[in-house]
Amino acid sequence: MQTNSVSIDGLDVRYWTQGSGSPLLLIHGLGEFMESWQYVIDDLSRHATVYALDLPGHGCSEKPPHDCSIEYYVRFILAFMDTFGISRAGLAGHSMGCPVCVSLAADYPERIEKIILVDPGGFEKRVSVGYRLATVPILGNILLAPPAFINHTTVKRGMRRQFLDVSAVPDDWIQAAVKHLKNPDRNDTLIKTIRHYTGVLNRRKPQEVIDKARRVRLPALIIHGRQDKVIPLDQGQKAWKLIENSELRIFDDCGHNPEIEKPKQFAEAVISFLNETPTDENVASEYAQGS
Repeated sequence: MQTNSVSIDGLDVRYWTQGSGSPLLLIHGLGEFMESWQYVIDDLSRHATVYALDLPGHGCSEKPPHDCSIEYYVRFILAFMDTFGISRAGLAGHSMGCPVCVSLAADYPERIEKIILVDPGGFEKRVSVGYRLATVPILGNILLAPPAFINHTTVKRGMRRQFLDVSAVPDDWIQAAVKHLKNPDRNDTLIKTIRHYTGVLNRRKPQEVIDKARRVRLPALIIHGRQDKVIPLDQGQKAWKLIENSELRIFDDCGHNPEIEKPKQFAEAVISFLNETPTDENVASEYAQGS
């Protein structure tokens, strides 16, 4: 797949695009990169024009000069769509990419067709101590691994909480993680984003995500790994209860990254959702069966 770059609001942004049909934008999570979607793009692109991108300050995209808030990333996605002449698109977000999708669906429903939330972050009222401490000056840079300590071994060891079976994670993804996590701008972007999201005492942002989720009326698919240790399943269930027209799919034997751990099952669920909006009865049935 050819890697491309485009200037968005003066920043050099890396992206992939493939396929034909209605546009589908793939938005990675905090600290991740577009390679996280590489195992599902071929299947998805048979049914949609797929765009995967590195958010500003992530992967190989340039770091924004100041703002790393959810609101900034919402504006950035709209600018990305405008640049490519996309009037309306489907969105798939992973982890902390999900509050961006929820905000777009709530505030700009005329621009969004459907949303897919993958192991969604942002629905917990109590933010973890680790995230809050990471926003403290100096301490944050200590808690977030310095680039000099990042290599194939340390990355794989650090992913044991993220994946149910880290030995099954493709080596090319580990190599991409090593490359991008060594980016000297990475920690600054992470700290700024976490600080905008919460801070040491601030609990306002999670409540904003929850309030916006209640306003979403577009069709939504929520996919969650049953064994996710990063964002537990109850957060996916909470998102399902908050978003009126939503469907929940639970993937067994899967951790925090279904798009990497269960790519075929993931692509099938997304394609089915894009092609057909479930009825209320189907939504209830999917949830009850834990599929």
